[in-house]
Amino acid sequence: VGVRVRVRVRVRVRVRVRPRPRAPPAPPPPRPAPPSAAAPATPPDEFVAICIDHSGSMGCGFDEIKSWNDDGNARALQKVIETRSRMDAVKQVFYAFRDRTETLGAAAKHHLGLIQFDSEVETLLQLTSSLDLFEEIVDDIEKRGSTSIYSAIIEAVAMLQPHVVETPTADLRVLLLTDGQNNAGACPEVALAKCFAIGAVVDCIIVGNTPDENLRKIVSLTGGQCFQIKSLSEGFNMMRPYQYSRPRHWKH
Repeated sequence: VGVRVRVRVRVRVRVRVRPRPRAPPAPPPPRPAPPSAAAPATPPDEFVAICIDHSGSMGCGFDEIKSWNDDGNARALQKVIETRSRMDAVKQVFYAFRDRTETLGAAAKHHLGLIQFDSEVETLLQLTSSLDLFEEIVDDIEKRGSTSIYSAIIEAVAMLQPHVVETPTADLRVLLLTDGQNNAGACPEVALAKCFAIGAVVDCIIVGNTPDENLRKIVSLTGGQCFQIKSLSEGFNMMRPYQYSRPRHWKH
């Protein structure tokens, strides 16, 4: 008798499937290059310390010829005189100077500072290229006291002094707006020596009838210019040639 034997064999086969290797992550995008350093600012061409006389004498009249009058009566063809104070005239000349400075190029090239003086000297605004800051300050200047022109020059030189080293190529200037007679404060010899020490040029615009002789000498010895104006139109007309003809880099 035949015997059939069935044998069941179970075979378990474990197959491990290795995952495919992942591609390496993409490198991060390169960082943008840091901005290059800004080019250094162009140094100013000039620093001007403006000294405005607000002594009591600046309240005197500044009479100027306004126009011809032809009204058909006894005053026909007589000149009409317009009266304002010397203080008012100086303020108008200052604004003309400031406005003309703005037309010379980039404002940053011209830095102005403001000093007022009578028997005392007071710095109202340090050297700045923001010329619009002067408007309200100048409007508020009032007349009083005596006149210390040479003390004002010394203070102006002190304002300019730091730029002898910081900006050696720039012009250093002192501009005086005055009726021209000193009667208080420092002596002219000291003021002149201070100007020589830093190579500062002194210019002045005089609205009075008797300019101070020592002031004229300081202007001449430092290579500056002196103007005695009898009308605002003279002041306005001389601004253009004055600001385009100033010598540069004068040294004693």
